[in-house]
Amino acid sequence: LEFLQRTDDKFGMIFTSPPFMDTEDYGTQSDSMRQDWIESFVLPFIQACRSRLAPGGRLALHLKDVKGAPTFTAYHMAALGAGFKQIAKHKYGRSWTQSVYVYSTSGN
Repeated sequence: LEFLQRTDDKFGMIFTSPPFMDTEDYGTQSDSMRQDWIESFVLPFIQACRSRLAPGGRLALHLKDVKGAPTFTAYHMAALGAGFKQIAKHKYGRSWTQSVYVYSTSGN
């Protein structure tokens, strides 16, 4: 987040594995703590990614593939709210519970 906020560079793709608030202890045990974390990190992070992507750029997020889980929901909803469109989902791993979600600034 700090790098994205400091640079003026534009990127064709940002690929990241952001913090998973539902599998790691980031101080987000309660709903109010989780909401604070979303507002203080997730939303600014997604908005910074959007502002640093070139037209037609892509954001790829490595997330545990559990729809409705706090981490997936926070990042997915933030991405949609920032104007991204989900264009792909690549599942992998022995149990197929890991995915890379790809979002585009242009929708294709």
